[in-house]
Amino acid sequence: MDLTEIFCAIDDYCTQQKINWNVKILSPVVRK
Repeated sequence: MDLTEIFCAIDDYCTQQKINWNVKILSPVVRK
């Protein structure tokens, strides 16, 4: 693995975490 692959993997992971957080934050609002 070269650096770009590592950074892409990290970026994908971070993006997934942000999506998970957004879902957790928004889901209580959506349920109302």
